[in-house]
Parts: sequence; C-alpha cells; structure tokens
Amino acid sequence: MSQENVEIVRRSFDAFLRGDFDGAMQAFHPDIAYDLTRLSPDGEVFEGHEGVRTGMRPWLGAWDDYRMEVDEYVDAGDSVVIFFRESGRGKGSGLRIEQSVAGVWTLHDGKVVRVTPFLDRREALNAVGLGG
Repeated sequence: MSQENVEIVRRSFDAFLRGDFDGAMQAFHPDIAYDLTRLSPDGEVFEGHEGVRTGMRPWLGAWDDYRMEVDEYVDAGDSVVIFFRESGRGKGSGLRIEQSVAGVWTLHDGKVVRVTPFLDRREALNAVGLGG
C-alpha cells in the first residue's frame, strides 16, 4: 500500500507543478488538513479543499517566476515525505529566494488527509518516525 501512496502523491504533486490545481486536489480527502503551523509562529491549519486554496494563496501570490523542483519522494508507510526546492522572485521587492522544503503528506484509504510542510529535513523525517 505504501508504494501506492507514493504514486498518489507523485501524481498529485506533478499535476500541481503543471499548473493543474484541480487535478492535484483530486487526491485530497474533502476534509484534508493543510497544516502551516511548522512554517511560522502564527501559522494555522486550513481545512477542506477551499482551505488548501486559502492557505496557499498568499504564498503563491507573493512571487514572480516561482518554481518548485522535486528532489525525492520517501515512502513512510501511511505518509510520504517530499523533498523539494523552491525558488522565485518577490513581486514587490524583487528579492530572490531559494530554499529546500519538505512536505509530509499523510494518507488514509488512498486519499491525502493531511499535508504539513517543514523547513527542516530532519524534522520532517522525525515526524514520520524516520529520524535518527
């Protein structure tokens, strides 16, 4: 089942990277939790498909020339960890950013029920019991 989970996440993330947001959302459970509490002290958990859109809108809307590249998918049983790099240029400031990010995608019955981004690789691995 866990390799199936990797493929579900890969298809969803690939759709997102192609700009097919609706296609990416097909893998998400209607009650998905998009947990941004690891990214900032005032981060919150957004719920449902509309919550995911609401949670992503400020970040994605802040950049020109925004890009994401996947480095690795890690099978963690009921979860999949994605390691990727994101880069872009701030719309107002012109400031360039490049950083490594991890996302823990938790699945139940073939649907993504929770997505939690992390800025620290080790934290993400620890969250799924693969730390060391």
